[in-house]
Amino acid sequence: MKRACVLILGLVISAGPGFAQTAEQTCNAMRSDDRLGPNTYAQCLCNYAAADQVLDDDVKALLFDAWRTGANNMAKVEALRPRARIRTQFKTLERTIKASCQ
Repeated sequence: MKRACVLILGLVISAGPGFAQTAEQTCNAMRSDDRLGPNTYAQCLCNYAAADQVLDDDVKALLFDAWRTGANNMAKVEALRPRARIRTQFKTLERTIKASCQ
């Protein structure tokens, strides 16, 4: 559980509005930049699908763009309100990934 949380938070690192790339494009960018970490390409796709399912659009945009670009955007994630909503969504995402993608 801790590993998934660290992985998720480690990947939440940049974003911007108007993001419109597919899971394949995002995971390909991560693979080409050697940023998949311990994940396989298939796990990346699964993680993307889980995030797409459980996160609100503002959180999702930050996460997906972070995965695509690799730039640090943690301050923007921490600035989202209400903070309890963000914590709850990442806990839900962590559980979903653990149940579906490991």
